[in-house]
Amino acid sequence: MLAVLIGVLGETGGADELPPGHALSPAAAAATALRQAQAAIAVARDAGNLWLATPGRLAAARAAEERGDFARAIAAAERAQHEAELALNQARLERARYLLDNTGDLDPSTRAGVLDLLSKYDGKAALHLLEQGGRR
Repeated sequence: MLAVLIGVLGETGGADELPPGHALSPAAAAATALRQAQAAIAVARDAGNLWLATPGRLAAARAAEERGDFARAIAAAERAQHEAELALNQARLERARYLLDNTGDLDPSTRAGVLDLLSKYDGKAALHLLEQGGRR
């Protein structure tokens, strides 16, 4: 049954995409959490800002999965994913701050919008706004 569901949903299908009344087995849920963590880590690494402890958390998640401790594997994978997402946001915030400081011809409303987004720690939106232009 799980193989059929994975085939229908694709490898990245999550428990929230399963038909009502169905749930992933603990092993499948752990495998999904590990894949999601690995993907988030790859994105953070590509952005050049992966926190030092995060790969170790993923390794701990894999070890827990191998021991059959799926609850611990899921928890460690989710923590690794969360850390990778925070690291990615940190990289975006730093890039947005750099661009803001080194772009002299920004429209005042764009500058104000970026500063507002930076104050809310929304690196993705701040960087997007800066990259869209907003030049005078």
